Amino acid sequence: MKPRNDVVQSDLKKKEFGTAPDGKTADLYTISNGRGMEVKVTNYGGIITSITVPDRYGRSGEVVLGFDTLHEYMGRIPATEQRSGVMQTESRKPGFC
Repeated sequence: MKPRNDVVQSDLKKKEFGTAPDGKTADLYTISNGRGMEVKVTNYGGIITSITVPDRYGRSGEVVLGFDTLHEYMGRIPATEQRSGVMQTESRKPGFC
């Protein structure tokens, strides 16, 4: 495998996401890789609220069905799904790899 010599600029941003029932502030972290992939995750239970990735043509698409505020997550989703996000997949030819 040939090593890559190009440099990719990654980025990390933080913003307030809401206030938990216990009064603590939850933050939303946005991590991007400079090639069109972006992941948004909270520090409240590690909830993945968004994953955006480019397809083979470079068009970005959302692959996680998440909410826009912390309040929307309160009491609506089982804890197991909060940790991994609610996944949405698209396939023209479903099957096993």
